Parts: sequence; C-alpha cells; structure tokens
Amino acid sequence: GSAITLNHQSIQFIQNKGQWHQNVYYRSPLGNGSVYLENNGFTYLQLDPSDVDLAHAQSHENHPLEIDQITKLHGHVWRTHFDGANENPIISAHNKRSEYHNYYIGQDAEKWANNVPIFNVVNYENLYNKIDLNVYSSNGHFKYDFILAPKAKASQIKMNYAGLDQITIKDGHLFSTTSVGEFIEEAPYAYQIIDGKEMAIPCNYILNGTTVGFEFPEGYDKKLELAIDPILVGATL
Repeated sequence: GSAITLNHQSIQFIQNKGQWHQNVYYRSPLGNGSVYLENNGFTYLQLDPSDVDLAHAQSHENHPLEIDQITKLHGHVWRTHFDGANENPIISAHNKRSEYHNYYIGQDAEKWANNVPIFNVVNYENLYNKIDLNVYSSNGHFKYDFILAPKAKASQIKMNYAGLDQITIKDGHLFSTTSVGEFIEEAPYAYQIIDGKEMAIPCNYILNGTTVGFEFPEGYDKKLELAIDPILVGATL
C-alpha cells in the first residue's frame, strides 16, 4: 500500500499548563496527529490522511487537534504503557526553544494557557530502577532511548500496547496495525561505550501478547551503561 511518513519537522514537546487533561505532561505534533507524554506511557492519536485537510479547516493553527475532537473524524488512538514502572519518575524537559505557544481552547478561560514553553527533549529519570528514558526527535522521527545504568535489569522494561488492531514482529521490526495504517518501530539498536568506542550490542524485540520487551542474544557487559534506541519511523496504509 501507500506509505505515510511520520516525519514531522516540528516534533517538539509542549508543556501542559492546563490546556490538556491533567495526566498529560507534554504533547508533540506527530505525523497526522499527536503524541502525548504521560507519567508511565505515551498516547498516540493519528488521523486518517483523508481527514487531515478537514481537521485543519476545523482547527486554528494554534489549536492542534485534540483527542476529544477525534469523534468527528476518522482516527485511531492507542497507548504504550510502561508496565511495572516506578509510579512517579522524575520528568523534566531540556533544550528549551525560544518560541512559545498560546492556547485558547473552549469557552472556559481557566483552561486557557499563555506563554506555554516548548522543549526539544523530555527525560524520565528512574522510570524503572536504574533505567532512564529520553524522548526526542532524530531527523524528524519520534525517538525514545532507554539508558540502563550498570547492573540495571533490562527485563524490567515491559511496554504494553493497548488499543491496536494487531501488533507483530516482522524482520525484527515492530508493526502496530491501526484503522488508519500500520506504524513501524525499527528493530532496536543497542550499544555500550567500551574503551571509548561505541560497540553495537545485538538486541531484539520480544513480544508476549501485547507486551514488548528486549532480549540480548549475546548478552552484554552488566558493569557498563547500556543504551537501547528504538525509533518510530512511519506507517503504511
């Protein structure tokens, strides 16, 4: 089928200052919709490409489409939940941008938010014990890295995907099937810095029902930091 790209020149994390539901910390435009960063997970909203023009006609540039508007349009919402994660990781944003957003959503002035800051990176410190999560973009792709401190247990990472039509692993990549297309997360790349050099560590997704984890067929040095980088690259219809 035809491929939709999830590339988005303006992947940037906009802080929630009351303009969205309270469980959202940051939101970023993504493809034909948004990704919402929550305490222990991400919520994705994607529209059918044929409805995107209609959505733009209905929404002002400063009022990106929100989940509650999806009922009028054909879209799909799904969620990645970090099962077993610490209840309150320390969430912080970095690389503040110079511009701001203003939100005047609905009639309730208390929900309006002025001078909302925008960031390039969001960090979840101690998402799991000794495991941090960095969220950012690379070449316009939505990207998240797990950084495991020495002796951290990679088996703690359990990403439960809810709301998909199907989730499968093909050729090492993770395919999430929705009503608006198939979204692909590339096979994870893991590495350690050994003697000052980046050494690739073989790493695969493992799928148990709708829960995704990582396995290391050749192991790795538990005394050194380990980075795991999945990347959400796009979709096919």
